[in-house]
Amino acid sequence: SASMWSNTSTALGFSWLPVGECTRGEHHSQSSLDALVGFGLVGAASAGICITLNVQKLVHNRNYDPVTGRQSIHFTRIPLWWAAVIANGLSELVNLAALGFAPATLVAPLGCLSVVFNAFTAVFWLREPFFKRDLLGLALISAGVSCIVMGQVGSPAPPITVPYLREVVASSSFYLYLASLAAFLALLVLWAQPRFARRFAWVYLAESAVFGSATTAAARAFASLCGPPLTGDWANATSREGWPFFWGSLLLLLLTAVGSLLTQNQAMVRFSNSEVVPLYFCFFSVGGVYGAALAYDELCWPGVLLLLPGLALCIGGVFCISYRREARVARLRAAAGAREEARPLARSCISATHSASSLSIGSVPSVVSSLSLPPGAAAAATGGNNGGSGTGAALLADSAPDEGGASSRA
Repeated sequence: SASMWSNTSTALGFSWLPVGECTRGEHHSQSSLDALVGFGLVGAASAGICITLNVQKLVHNRNYDPVTGRQSIHFTRIPLWWAAVIANGLSELVNLAALGFAPATLVAPLGCLSVVFNAFTAVFWLREPFFKRDLLGLALISAGVSCIVMGQVGSPAPPITVPYLREVVASSSFYLYLASLAAFLALLVLWAQPRFARRFAWVYLAESAVFGSATTAAARAFASLCGPPLTGDWANATSREGWPFFWGSLLLLLLTAVGSLLTQNQAMVRFSNSEVVPLYFCFFSVGGVYGAALAYDELCWPGVLLLLPGLALCIGGVFCISYRREARVARLRAAAGAREEARPLARSCISATHSASSLSIGSVPSVVSSLSLPPGAAAAATGGNNGGSGTGAALLADSAPDEGGASSRA
């Protein structure tokens, strides 16, 4: 199968890409069952993360006091908030476990599934509107996920074992990966952050993605070394050859995760979620695939032919659904509120029009009296019993300013 795809890629003209056959270590076609298990774990983790974050949002909404503009009680005193936080942590552990079964080139891009679940949750639970571009985004993500899964399930992948990790840390591509992360982070902190961070969300999110790329690489190593229910062996935690990789990857995972979280929150404080979510997913997915390609040699034929288009489709779908969504929802709700306010006035105008069309000159006194005009003005408006309609209308107009807008009600 790999040979067939390789020949096909050459025939289609893709041989110029800087991706070749996987050569480092003992590459083999990974178990399709393991890859499907990883895919299922990613889907479950994405659904769990989406639900728990929306529960936390629901807790904050219910705890908000519109009179004081503050929280009724501190949210840490609400049991439901703690339940959501614990469930979110468990969901992240499931996401970590997925890296023990499937390569990062499959797991990292499938984070877009949380955006899909959130789109349905926002519509059916939070009663947010469903836009036409949401449907386009769902279609793009569905096509992208299909490409990624078909390209990665059964494609050549290295076994992440202690001997293989020893080869990784001795390879030039690994140090090229670390040097590129350090150089890019320095460029962002020293040059881009002072100039653009106050106006653009991408600066902090790119910094977060640099840490996130290292987090994904470390999580891939740690999860692969863990024993049952994962695919590794718990002896790696204590063996002479394995403990440096086991505990070193865990330490790197924790440190880079904290760095990614801090820089991500810098963006969330300054910008809306509708800007943060799509940009973060874009940078994080690209960073995860980049790390898997250089550190573990996981980006190779034939899977790359479907992985890269699938990743582009997923990024496009996430932007369709999430980018500036809050502004679109606010505009739609403002328009709906304006229509609701206009309905009573429209009904009163229609009723007044129908009433006026059925009136005769003799019934004018009752209409004028219903406007609560002073007795003198009412008599003048009707012209007694014989007054002309033109004179009455003129007197009514003259009396309107003194009555605080009675003519507008008429």
